[in-house]
Amino acid sequence: MEKVKSFFTAKRILVLLILLLIVIFAVLNFSPVRVNMLFFNIDIPMFYGIIAVGLIGFVCGYVIRGRK
Repeated sequence: MEKVKSFFTAKRILVLLILLLIVIFAVLNFSPVRVNMLFFNIDIPMFYGIIAVGLIGFVCGYVIRGRK
């Protein structure tokens, strides 16, 4: 018999759950914050900062995972 792979594995469910929690947390935080860069400051909603950090973490994890 052929083994049928399920789309909803434990790892995918965990990743989707973490992604959902990050999105909910980001949506609940729309207050403006000041981001201090090296030579300038910008005021952005915290939502964009949370999403940017999440995307940077995803990209870093993807790149590091590819090196194994």
